[in-house]
Amino acid sequence: MDFSHSKINRYMTCPRSYKHYYLNRIVPRKRGNFFVLGEAIHKFIEVYYRSRDVELATHQVARTFDAVDRTQLNREEIHALEVDKNIAMGIAKAYPSFYKQDFDEFKSFLTEQEFKFTFPKQTDSTAEEPRRYIGKIDALIEDHAGDWWILETKTAAPSTLNADYFNRTHIDSQVMGYMYGAKEILGKFPKR
Repeated sequence: MDFSHSKINRYMTCPRSYKHYYLNRIVPRKRGNFFVLGEAIHKFIEVYYRSRDVELATHQVARTFDAVDRTQLNREEIHALEVDKNIAMGIAKAYPSFYKQDFDEFKSFLTEQEFKFTFPKQTDSTAEEPRRYIGKIDALIEDHAGDWWILETKTAAPSTLNADYFNRTHIDSQVMGYMYGAKEILGKFPKR
C-alpha cells in the first residue's frame, strides 16, 4: 500500500472521502477550478527553473488554463477561471523580478522530483506488505556551498489568504516525507 501526504491528509480530514476517492475510485465529474491555478503556478516554476526562460514558462501558464474543458462550466465558473488565469499570468510576470537572485544564490535546480521509499518494517507490525510513501517535491535547490534545500510552493486564491488559512496549513507530515524523499533522490538528507 502506498501512502502520500495527500492520502493521509484526506483520511484525517474525512475518512469517508478517502474511502470513496482512493478505495472505491469515485471521482467528481468535473475538477475544481481552484486546482488549475495551483497547477499553472507549479508548471511555471518548474519550467522557469529548468530552462531559465521566462517566456517559455509563462506560455506554460496559458497552456494550463487553455487546456480546461469549458463545456462543463457555467458562466460564473468561466469568469472565475479567467480571473485566475489573469492572476497566474501576473504572478508569472512578477515572479522573476522577486526571485531573480535565485540563479545567483543557487547553482542547481531539480524540479518536480518524484520519490518513493519504503517504511522500515516495525517488529510489532502485522502488515505483510511493505508500506511505501510516495510524493513529488516541487524543487530541490543546491547552494554554492553544496548544501541542498527543499523548495515547496503553496498556492491559494488571494481571497483565502488570511490567518485562518495559515492556521489550517499543517505541513509536518509533508515536510517529513519530503526530507526522506530528498534522501532517496540525493543519497543524503538536505542540510536545510
